[in-house]
Amino acid sequence: MSKTFFNWFIFIVLSFVWGSSFSLMKIGLEHLSPYQVAALRIVFSGLILLPITIGSIRKIPKNKIGIIFLSGVLGSLLPAFLFCIAEEGIDSALAGTLNSLTPIFVILTGAVFMAAKLHVIRLLGLSYHFQVVFYYYSAKAKYPATSILFIYLLWYWLHFFMGLM
Repeated sequence: MSKTFFNWFIFIVLSFVWGSSFSLMKIGLEHLSPYQVAALRIVFSGLILLPITIGSIRKIPKNKIGIIFLSGVLGSLLPAFLFCIAEEGIDSALAGTLNSLTPIFVILTGAVFMAAKLHVIRLLGLSYHFQVVFYYYSAKAKYPATSILFIYLLWYWLHFFMGLM
């Protein structure tokens, strides 16, 4: 098997796993609380990453453990719980779409707080990405006003904290 084929295969499998996670959360919420679904997601992720972690943990400098822990809490633990809480009030497709807006805020946060340069190609990519999301949802059915709180909750955590990672 060629390396290119293997890379594409892994990319496609990961796309399906990531893309289905929002629908799977919604299905899980029919039978479990949002906290149970989020905890299960974290436990299963930890079990899958355990073999890699065992081999790599000794290579991490001791002075970096705190920042890695903070990154894990803000980038994985909190979003897992907030996604599940938010999905009680919004459609899984909307949650996935809001998550797909993360690159916009990563680049903008980098430009504002980290003095990263905004290259033309990045700005064009951001513009295209934002337009696709905007036009997709401007043509979709309206969401109930009660979902606004959940949308803001999800939006805030995804784009501020995950954008800083």
